[in-house]
Amino acid sequence: MVRSVDDLHYAIRRGKIEQVKIAIEAPSVLRSQRCLRTALSLAVQCGKEEVVKLLLQSGADANQVSHDEFRLPLAPLLVACRLGKVAIARLLLENGASPDSTDCFGHSALWIATKARCPELLRLLIEHSANLTACSSNWKNCPLYYASRHAPRRGLAELLIYHGYMSSYEDEDGLDALSWSMQNGQLQLSIMIVQAGLPISKTHRRIFAAASFTAEQRLLLLSLEQSDIDLLRSLIERETALPSLRSLARQVVRAVCLDFTAGTTIQPVVMKLPIPDSLKRFLLCG
Repeated sequence: MVRSVDDLHYAIRRGKIEQVKIAIEAPSVLRSQRCLRTALSLAVQCGKEEVVKLLLQSGADANQVSHDEFRLPLAPLLVACRLGKVAIARLLLENGASPDSTDCFGHSALWIATKARCPELLRLLIEHSANLTACSSNWKNCPLYYASRHAPRRGLAELLIYHGYMSSYEDEDGLDALSWSMQNGQLQLSIMIVQAGLPISKTHRRIFAAASFTAEQRLLLLSLEQSDIDLLRSLIERETALPSLRSLARQVVRAVCLDFTAGTTIQPVVMKLPIPDSLKRFLLCG
């Protein structure tokens, strides 16, 4: 029979659900920590979905911070995001976990899900109203910067932009999300970033002019719509080109929608607008 927090943590590691059930009959054991770690945090770390569900149903605090195996203070949701545990993250969010949790380095759940290269987690956080405008304060904790810099995460960058996120944070070398997307040859992402309203700078033009495109990228250039070609042309012009009225309208509507949703996804608002589907896709840069 489980009589102490040590026994409870042992039962969690072993996945002994019946022993866990006995232990959580004592609220003091459920709330106790071992080595600064709660039972819920340990269950998340071990990937024990059924145990996590049981602990939450028994009153475990989904937002209680405890220490991980590296002695870093983390909310359970951040542990789930770091490990790419979508089902466990969903359980936590459905039981009150804040989608805007951050770690001691200022990394949000959105950033951690981006680093974990998990689009399902990113969608889940956005569906649960993660705040896009408050998820970063500089390039080091900006999910769009991270996704743009690391080319295999391009789809995550596009997902963030689709839902209304945009940032212009620059690193120590003066490079932002658009700079990295161009350096990585991610032309479609570059276009999407510009469409979403990031101002084009001399640095962007210099990088674009120096880029060498693959055969696949050249085919992409040939398949672009005229409006996208105009965007790319503005990247290599010496003089700063004025954005088109169409482009400005998109930026303004996206900004208004993001303000209306208090920083959460703009997608539901855009989809309810009394406009053609083609314009909805245009606004979402999709």
